[in-house]
Amino acid sequence: MGEEKPPRERGQPLTKRDTYKQQKI
Repeated sequence: MGEEKPPRERGQPLTKRDTYKQQKI
């Protein structure tokens, strides 16, 4: 389980969809 917290874009909270997309990368 990698704990990677990418910087928020435009100060928007990361949604589950964003996290899933980033984990796919």
